[in-house]
Amino acid sequence: MPINNKNTVDEYLSQTNRGKTAGLESSQTLAHQYDAFRAYGWLISIDGAGEAGAGSNPFNFSEPGSILTMAARSVGVIGYAVDDITIDKINDKYYYPGKVSTEETVLTFDNLLSGPAAEALFDWMKQTYNPLDGTLGGGKNFKTDVHLTMLDHEKNPKLVIHLHGAYCKNFRTAEFNYATNDFHTVDVSVRYDYVTLEAA
Repeated sequence: MPINNKNTVDEYLSQTNRGKTAGLESSQTLAHQYDAFRAYGWLISIDGAGEAGAGSNPFNFSEPGSILTMAARSVGVIGYAVDDITIDKINDKYYYPGKVSTEETVLTFDNLLSGPAAEALFDWMKQTYNPLDGTLGGGKNFKTDVHLTMLDHEKNPKLVIHLHGAYCKNFRTAEFNYATNDFHTVDVSVRYDYVTLEAA
């Protein structure tokens, strides 16, 4: 971004006192306002998956307004693509937008002893397929919305990506192995109908 005048420079350098002063006056600090989004700092919220109390099934996935929020270890690619419709002319080709297809994403969570992440995610998976009674899509509202909230350097919400019509289609634990010292994780694959994005 070009900076052409002193006022703009002063405004840029004095946005915050969190900064690096190498080569600058002590009263001037580098700004974070113009930073790009980092690859870390986000929360995952699942509608209809809020905590409903203790017991064998502590999460109620059909209670209206309930939301389960957890910090995911990693979030796969989120997006959609438009296929091409090709029209052949005699000597040319013309392209028009065709069907829209969304991408499946994978959410990875730490299976921490201090929180029932695996139990909550397995209960969500049971809304798609319940192995106890063999029902597929047996949950009353097995499709829900999932929200990815991106946080800035001060942990304030800046951007929210909404996955509409989402459902859990794969539940998988990481390998159990003495040879590694990493946290054990749980992966869930999520399919969704469409995605929207808005400022928080």
